[in-house]
Amino acid sequence: MNALRILFIHPHHIDYPGGGEKWIVEVSKRLRDRGYEISVLYVKYRPCKICVANSRELKAHGIKLRVCRYMKLPRGFPIIDLGCVLRYARSYDAIYVMAYPPNELLLEKLKKFMATPLIAGFHSPLEPWRMFLHKLYMPLYIDAYRTFDALHVLNRTLYNIFTRHYGIDKNKVYLIPNGIDVSKYYVEANNEKFRILWTGRLHSEKGADILCKIITEFNRKYSHLRNDVEFVITGTGPYEKHVRTLTKLYNNVRYLGYVNNSILRKNYAISHIYLAPSKSEGMPLRVLEAMASGLPVIGSMIPGIQDIVINGITGKLVKVSDSEGFCKAILWYYNLWRRSPEKFHRLRLSIRAHTVDNYDWNNIINKIEKMFMKTKSKN
Repeated sequence: MNALRILFIHPHHIDYPGGGEKWIVEVSKRLRDRGYEISVLYVKYRPCKICVANSRELKAHGIKLRVCRYMKLPRGFPIIDLGCVLRYARSYDAIYVMAYPPNELLLEKLKKFMATPLIAGFHSPLEPWRMFLHKLYMPLYIDAYRTFDALHVLNRTLYNIFTRHYGIDKNKVYLIPNGIDVSKYYVEANNEKFRILWTGRLHSEKGADILCKIITEFNRKYSHLRNDVEFVITGTGPYEKHVRTLTKLYNNVRYLGYVNNSILRKNYAISHIYLAPSKSEGMPLRVLEAMASGLPVIGSMIPGIQDIVINGITGKLVKVSDSEGFCKAILWYYNLWRRSPEKFHRLRLSIRAHTVDNYDWNNIINKIEKMFMKTKSKN
C-alpha cells in the first residue's frame, strides 16, 4: 500500500508563485519521500509573468511532470483536455485535482471510463452566501462533487457547507488545513522600530485596497508615531501604483516589490505584526508563514483566516473592510511592544510554538497520507 501511484492535476502553470502550487510541491515531495510514485499534470498557463522554480524542484525530487493541452476562455480558469487526462489517469491509484471550475464537471464525465478514485481539493473559497456567481452554479457543481470519492477542504466553513448545507457524506469530506515547513522560519528581535508587514498579491480580494486605507488612516490619526511605526509591503498586483503613491506621501511606508523566499523570511523575522485584511480566502499560506515567524496577525474575520488566528491569543480578528478596527489593533500591539519588548518577544515565541504544534508539515502530511489510503481502500 505504501507504493501508491498518485497523480495531481492542476489547471494552472506549476511555476506560478501561488499558494496552491506551493501546496502541490510540498505534498508531492513529502509523499515521494515516503515511497509513493508521484506525477503532476498541469497546463502552461499563468496569469502573470512572474514565475518560480517549482517544476525544477519537483524534477529534482524524482517527480514526473506531465504537460496537458488546455483551452482558455476570456474569463475563468483554463479548461484541461480530457483526452490528455484520460491517457494518463488509468495508470494511477488515485487522482487529486485542484477544484477550479469547470474542470470538476468534465472530470465527473470521465468517471464512467476509469476506476481510479478522484479527490477534489478546494484551495480557493466557495462563498454562495456572498457571491452571486457561486450561488448560481453551486447546485450544479454539488451534483458533480457527490460523484467524487473524496473532497479535501482547508477550512471549517467549507466543511460545513458541504456536510450540513448540501448533505454530503461526512466520511468523504476531509478537513485538513494547509501546512508549513516551520524549520525555514525564525524569530528575530527588533527593537528599533515597530514594523508592520504585508505580503502577497496586491489584489482587491486580498484586501490591498483596505491596506491602503489602513495606512492612510493610521498616519492621519497617529501622525506622532510616524517615526516609530513603519509599514513594509511586498508583492505585485493592480494596487501597486497606489502603494507607490503612499511611499511618496509618507516616509514610513516602504514598498519592496516582489522578493524571493529568503528575503521574505527575513522580513517576517524582523517584523512585529502582520496584516491580512483579505475579503476572501481558502487558508492563506502567508498567514501561516507570518505565524511561523511569531508574528501576531491582524486579519479579517472571514473563513480561512479565522480558522488559523485565535482572536486575542495569536492575533486579532477585525470585521472586513473595518480600517478603523485594524488601526486600533495595530495601536494595541504597538503599545504592548513599547511598554515591554521582552513580553512582546515572548508572545512571538508562543505564537510560533502554536504554529509548530498545529501546522507543521510533519503533522499535516500524515493526515493527507491517510486521506489517500482511505480513499484508495474504498475502491
